[in-house]
Formats: sequence, structure tokens, C-alpha cells
Amino acid sequence: MISTGFNRPDLSCGLDMIATDRTKIHIFYIILLSMAVLTTHFLTQLTTGTSLKVAAGCLILVVSILRTEAALYILILSMLLSPEIKVAGGAGRDVVLRVDDILLVIIGLSWLAKTALFKEMGIFRKTPINRPILIYAVVCAFSTILGVLFDRVRPADGFFYVLKYLEYFVVYFLVVNQLRGGEQIRRFVWAILITGVLISIYGMMQIPSGVRVSAPFEGINGEPNTMGGYLLLLISIVSGFFLTAKTQKTKVIYMGLAVFFTIPFIYTLSRTSWIAVIPMVMTLIYFSYRKTVLIYFVILAVALTPIFAPKSAKERFLYTFQKHHTKSIVVAGVTLDPSSSDRITSWGRCLNDFVHHPVLGYGITGYGFIDGQYFRTLVELGLAGLVSLWYLMFVVFREILKVYRVCTRPYDKGLALGMLAGCSAMFMHSLGANTFIIVRIMEPFWFLVGMVLILPRLRMAACDDEEAGS
Repeated sequence: MISTGFNRPDLSCGLDMIATDRTKIHIFYIILLSMAVLTTHFLTQLTTGTSLKVAAGCLILVVSILRTEAALYILILSMLLSPEIKVAGGAGRDVVLRVDDILLVIIGLSWLAKTALFKEMGIFRKTPINRPILIYAVVCAFSTILGVLFDRVRPADGFFYVLKYLEYFVVYFLVVNQLRGGEQIRRFVWAILITGVLISIYGMMQIPSGVRVSAPFEGINGEPNTMGGYLLLLISIVSGFFLTAKTQKTKVIYMGLAVFFTIPFIYTLSRTSWIAVIPMVMTLIYFSYRKTVLIYFVILAVALTPIFAPKSAKERFLYTFQKHHTKSIVVAGVTLDPSSSDRITSWGRCLNDFVHHPVLGYGITGYGFIDGQYFRTLVELGLAGLVSLWYLMFVVFREILKVYRVCTRPYDKGLALGMLAGCSAMFMHSLGANTFIIVRIMEPFWFLVGMVLILPRLRMAACDDEEAGS
């Protein structure tokens, strides 16, 4: 059942909701008891290690059913603190699942179970971006099905990757269905920021070794671009809060967090992430009411960067334009490094091959690995996929801007402003990375999008409650 909109009754997602119907309470506990008995019998047949993993999964399932909010906190902590498991390989890439992928499946299944039992809840809350999400999802699925039928896509690879492309939207719908008040949003935001602090500490611990900073469980070489995009999203959020804060104490806290996230961000040595800072700052300047302060700060930062930037960052920047023995590409009279040259060469190859399947592309995983979201989308999903992705991004930005303009509370405006800057940064980051399919960036991104877009409805509901109480 699909909800008709935001204005449905304010039903709790936990035990309070269950208590509204005695018959359903009995059914609910009978199901839980049956699950416990079957699980206990099943665990006796497994090894100790496997039993503990299954038991943990069952515990999270029960927690998700009883208290979805608690399960979402677990999901937030697992976003960048979870290992990965290879489940398939092919088409020049591996298909991997992380603990947060599994958690998301468990939480999603628990939500479906509750909606089946309590049909008045609805599965999807009506939001302004439901239609763009649906269009993009249909294109992903249909293009990949065609790829399988014409033997361009291995079924297992295509199936798992389509699921990974679409699982981030499950995060979004879980958030907009779960949130019931502004205090919940504050708690979730702090959970995301605290997770970012833990990740930043981990990143700082890597700096003395001289390696490029990356997130935990990213393999031997790590994924600095992923870490850079993730930290840039957090920097955008705390910058938005800083620019709308009313007290000096609050400003100091958010400024401290911005500096704390910036240190490992610089040491990712991710040029794609560094470039994405430009649209982030421009968005903050354009939409913020404190333009003068921000402009002075940017001028000061630009002036001091050549002096205080670490040696490794300077070398990384200069490396882009140095001459190399290997074959390099010349752009506007500038010779690029081998890495940048290879990336641009792969983009040219995409444009040449895209014309063979221009409408729906080769299907997800049907072409091979391409490092660049827009070119990858173009060759995998064709013009239909690229247009649907751009349409989705446009609507997300437009709706967040609407929220920023209608909200009056500083905290709400700060969160919306931060996400406007974050969206701009991610749009640029996508030029040199597969940003919109990277789980460690997209899970917090869609979590934050859900919180921003639900803000006006929550404030309206709070005002209605106050009027009813008076």
C-alpha cells in the first residue's frame, strides 16, 4: 500500500503503534516467538562463529521491528565502519556487500513486515522526489534486463549491482517514514557527525605513514576519493550550521568540526574532492545571508593555503601538470599526469562506444569499469539513464532550496543550506568519481536528504499540535 502523502495520521513505528490493536499485538508476539524457536533450533546446527553472526542478524531484525529508530542509529554507525564481503565478480569488477548492505536489507524487510501487518502505515510516504526516483529505478532495471537478454550483462553481476544502485533510496524512504519530530533530526545529525569524527580520527592516524587517507575496510590501497567525498559532505553540513548559528558557542563547535574534518580531507590527496570544494563554497556564498564573512574567510584560506598546505598535498597538485615519460594527454596546452590522462581517455572511449546503444546503454555492469559517474551512466544506461539521473539531481536540489527558503528556525536553515552545498559538491565530485553509486557516500547523503525534505511537514505538524493543545 502506498501512502497518499505526508498528512497521514502520525503513527509511531515502535511499540506504541503496536499497542493500538490487541489482535495484532498477539499476532506480532506469536511471530516473534516462532522466529525465536526456529532460530534457536537452527543455530545448534551451525559453527560458533556463524551462529554468532546469525544471532546478531536476528537481534537486529527484532530491534528493527520493535524500534526502527534504534536500527537507523546502528545503520549510521555502520556506514563507514563495516567490512566488505565479495559475493561475485566479472565485467572487470567485483561485486561486494558490506555489513551496512546487510543491515539495510534487514531493516527494510522489517519495515515491509510491519507495513504488511499494519497496512495503515503505508510503504512509501509521498514526497516530491518519489517520481524521479521511480523513473531512474525503472531505467536501471529495464536497461540491465536488456543487457542480460542480449548477453552483455552477467545475471548475477547485474542483479547485485542494480540492488546496490537502488538500496540508497531505501535509506531515504526509511528516514521519511520514521521521522516524527525535530528532536529526532537533531539526534540523527549528531549520530552522523560523531561517526564522521571517528572516521576522521582513523584518517589522522594514517597520516604519519605517508599513505593517502582512506576509510576503514577499503582494502590494501584504499579509496581516497570515497573518503574525500564523504568528508566533503560533512564539511558542507557543518558549514551550513556555522553560517546560520545564533550563539558564539554553537559557531565554535561547528567551526571546530569543520577544521577537524578538513585535516584528513586534505590528506586524502583526492584532486576530484579538492575541485568539488569550489562549487560547495560558491553555493554557500550565493545562498548564505553572511556572504561578507564567508568571502573574507575564503580569501584568507586561499592566501594561506600555499604557505600551510602539507608537502604531500603540494606535490599531488603539481604532479597533475608535470611532464611524464609515459604517454599523456595535453589539454589547453597543459600536459596531464598519467592518471588523469587515462581517465580522460576512458571517457573518450565511452563516447565512442555509447553510440552503439544510445538510448538504454549496455546495462549495469555491461560495459566495464569507468571512473566518472556521468560517463559511466551514459554508457551503462544510455541517454535515458543520464537524463533521469540529472532530473533526479535537479529535483533534489530544487526541493532542498524550497525548504531552505521556507524554514525560519536557524537549525533547519543550517541543515538545508549545508545540503545545498553538499549537493553542489557531490555533483562536481561525480565528474571524476562514481559518487552516486558509492555506498559510503550515498547512504549518509540520502539519509540527510530525507531529513531535510521532511522538515516543513514536521514543523507544520508541530504547529497544528500546539494549536490543538491551546
